[in-house]
Amino acid sequence: MAAPMVKLFSRVSHFFVSLQSRLLRLHKMKSEVLWTLGGQILTLAGNILSIKALSLILRPAEYGTLALGLTISTFVNLILYGPIFQAFVRFFPEHQSKDTLVIFYAAVQTVLKKTTFINGLALAMLFPLLIFASGSSWALFLLISAVFGFFNSMTGGTQMVMMFQRQRKQFAFFQSLDIWLRFSFAGVFASFFNTATSAMTGYALGSLFVLSIQAHKLLHAPLFKSPWQEAKNKRLDSKIYESELWSYALPFMWLGPIGFMALYMDRWIIQWTLGPSEVGIYSALNQIVNTPTTLIATLTTQLFLPLVFSRAGDLRTYDQLQQSTNLVYKMLGLILILCLPALPICYFYHQDLMVMFTSRDFLGNTYIMWILAIGSLFFQLTQCSACIAQICKQTKIYISVFTIKFITMLALSILLFKPFGLAGICWSFTLSNLAYFLSMNWMNLKIISDQKKILLNVPINT
Repeated sequence: MAAPMVKLFSRVSHFFVSLQSRLLRLHKMKSEVLWTLGGQILTLAGNILSIKALSLILRPAEYGTLALGLTISTFVNLILYGPIFQAFVRFFPEHQSKDTLVIFYAAVQTVLKKTTFINGLALAMLFPLLIFASGSSWALFLLISAVFGFFNSMTGGTQMVMMFQRQRKQFAFFQSLDIWLRFSFAGVFASFFNTATSAMTGYALGSLFVLSIQAHKLLHAPLFKSPWQEAKNKRLDSKIYESELWSYALPFMWLGPIGFMALYMDRWIIQWTLGPSEVGIYSALNQIVNTPTTLIATLTTQLFLPLVFSRAGDLRTYDQLQQSTNLVYKMLGLILILCLPALPICYFYHQDLMVMFTSRDFLGNTYIMWILAIGSLFFQLTQCSACIAQICKQTKIYISVFTIKFITMLALSILLFKPFGLAGICWSFTLSNLAYFLSMNWMNLKIISDQKKILLNVPINT
């Protein structure tokens, strides 16, 4: 009689312990969702106010020049710190589970120092050439754009680290603070001087201010402070992990110029053919349609991506591959469902949206908004589906996929620009993003198939 009672009490006790654990996880998840959502709402409001304020202060031509400067800052991010932080967040969960964070941080410190040295050397060599090629005013503007790209890349990278360490409060706060301070500084400077250079200076100063506070906060976090300090004495032992970071990041860096042309060739083609005013109108349209899709995609990835990489781990079993890739496809489905309502809104209310978010100086060619909205959706879906290549550490495929996007964009721009003008560029943007989406997912299926064969046929020691 006593034995069944003991077994019953044991089962009841186990049930309540399990229930308590699940409730705690649910409470933590609810808190993370609320903080992430709050941060994204503030970021959305900051982006909308930024478009409205700067389009009221700057003429379309200056707004277009500012948009071109932002492409330069993105280029700096694509070829320097962006790839390194991508590598960091991919390997961080793996080293955390292996308790090798100190040596891993030593490798990260070495890679960051080498990249900073390369960045400084490149700027010192290029600035005199820019003055000779384009004049002092354009050279100064491009230099400030590159400096902003450096600050913005470091800011975005440290925010990414916070996100993967599940520091949702800090991440939400600094992400929204970054947007608000940048456009506030840019608005103040632009209101005095009414130039793209003054607005870009405001962007750079705002980003530097946020970066200094954010880096101090991150380096004093419990998970970071002690291992980061210890790592300074372990750099000689970190050669293997350093090569691991470089091998993961270098394909992204080599991809930078191709990615830059694939992403922003449309703006530069418009600049060379139609002038900066049309660039300003086109950029404002792009920002309006990109804001909701980017918000939804970013919010979804911030919630899902740490879980995706956590489930992938070191990818030693088929179960890890299946769980992580299934989560990626659920993430894509959610983004698609949430973004689809934006398409009819852009089609029927394009002029109202343009007046609401910019000034009447930007009202030309608003009918192309729905075309850009479709292209933006394909782009965000592709960026999220790229997680599968990151899970499997097959980042070299980005070179071929971005090359396909670039070639498609270039060929369609040449073919469609003369008969259709700005609408032709928009269709080139959308159809090249469709090609980007299809080629990325075809590559993903091949990667998953190859990885599945490896994991099921090779014995794994656990």
